Amino acid sequence: MEIAPVRVVGATWAKGQAQVTNGEIVLDKNRAKEYEFRSPEDSERMAFDLAALTRHAGDEREARRFAGSHGLFWHGWDDLERSGECRELLEDWWREATRLYFIGALYQSLLESKRDGSATKVQNFLRRFGHGFPYLTPESKDFDQNYILEASIMLEVLINEGLNAGPNEDPAAPKRRRRCRWALATIGPGEFRLTQETPDLLSRSYSAFATLIFGNVETRFCRVCGKQFRPKSRRGLACDEHQSTLRTWRKRGDPRADGW
Repeated sequence: MEIAPVRVVGATWAKGQAQVTNGEIVLDKNRAKEYEFRSPEDSERMAFDLAALTRHAGDEREARRFAGSHGLFWHGWDDLERSGECRELLEDWWREATRLYFIGALYQSLLESKRDGSATKVQNFLRRFGHGFPYLTPESKDFDQNYILEASIMLEVLINEGLNAGPNEDPAAPKRRRRCRWALATIGPGEFRLTQETPDLLSRSYSAFATLIFGNVETRFCRVCGKQFRPKSRRGLACDEHQSTLRTWRKRGDPRADGW
């Protein structure tokens, strides 16, 4: 069975110098510029940056840095055009980033357990957060495979909730509409493309993670900054931004080079 290619589309977005006031991050049109996502790699990098915010929860500088690179979570260029200024609660940012970070880390631990043929990695990860499957015991038949399967279903549920959330669900979708929408788009006479419409950065982030998971793509966490990334080689242990820092650590014999 051939799988039809899917084009992820969404609103034109806005990024720029933002301010933080009374627990809200604020972006105004005069300090913003319009941009579009031009490739799946752009979406992927944004998703990793969004999830990485959880490592800096409460740090307003990191929130402003994200807005400068990618914009606000739920308000794009059209919103700025209408109102001139858009605001979002940073409390919502930290919560959503933590959820997405958990998804990325769960996915990586699942990959490692699948590769090892043992549930140990994913089991230890879930225990750190008070999760597990008490109805599965190590003595039970096919424990490892069954545990990995249950963890996979947990990941499935989290991703699908993020992709399909409505305004009254957790995580809630803004603007009282469902987060993602599938559509058939005409691209020429008698020619069509299957599209997934993502109305906000959070939707696009879940879509990016879903694509990674579907493709069984290897990811790692940077040994310098801790951000998840897609390595370009089997030996890649740092994101592009921090390759030189990792090399410097190794030359100096810094123990941080051996693990985050």
